[in-house]
Amino acid sequence: FQARMNLTVRARHYWSFVDYTNFYDVNMDGSWTDRAFIPNRNRSFNAWNVDMFFTWDFMLGSRLIVAYKNALGPDVVTDATRYTKYHQNLWQTLRAPQSHEFTVRFIYFLDYNTLVRKKKPA
Repeated sequence: FQARMNLTVRARHYWSFVDYTNFYDVNMDGSWTDRAFIPNRNRSFNAWNVDMFFTWDFMLGSRLIVAYKNALGPDVVTDATRYTKYHQNLWQTLRAPQSHEFTVRFIYFLDYNTLVRKKKPA
């Protein structure tokens, strides 16, 4: 907007598909034991968030920051067998429950010398 007023927006989406081929149990000594395979357990992992910051430096040392944050809920699972293409997965991710956070931070610099009268020498 101006030299002392700006808006920053960051959006991130990470998608990872997990295709299970084998299952194992971990023994007490750390070794693995084969477990019966259960089909159709494939999953998609999604991480989604948007960070938006409006910053205004209205005086030297004084600043107003308005922030908005959006994130995907921790328990959201997208059907990996139905939504195999990126745009399908992203659309389902955006339709899932999300958290929204809005914060305002006001920082004001007080100059001690302007608040206290200077004493004149005698």
